[in-house]
Amino acid sequence: METIRQEGSLTTPRVLLDPVQGLIELKGKSIPENSFEFYEPLYEWLAEYSEEPQEKTTVVLAMEYFNTSSSKEFMRFFQRLEDLHKSKKTSITIQWFHEIDDEEMMEMGESLKREVEIPIEIVAIDEI
Repeated sequence: METIRQEGSLTTPRVLLDPVQGLIELKGKSIPENSFEFYEPLYEWLAEYSEEPQEKTTVVLAMEYFNTSSSKEFMRFFQRLEDLHKSKKTSITIQWFHEIDDEEMMEMGESLKREVEIPIEIVAIDEI
């Protein structure tokens, strides 16, 4: 299984999917024209990773902004992570980073924390 690195753009986040480290990282903005098309490779990678995951998996999300279609894809992604977490093949932790003055992103992290059964650490930082 390969590591996937994808640089971010003005409309898509930087992506790092590292099966050796058990690391899934998304950083930046997510406003692609077709959210499903952008996130489908991530789902495919996660399905393959789910077959033989690391003992611990860390998901790092540091989003400046995402649109409604991206939020729907995030929920699909989190449902798949939750299924993997419940399978007990790996222990998943999500780190949700938001800028100190971005109350909306902080609230989205808090909302996510209530909706999924995965430990979520919400961290305020100076800049994403």
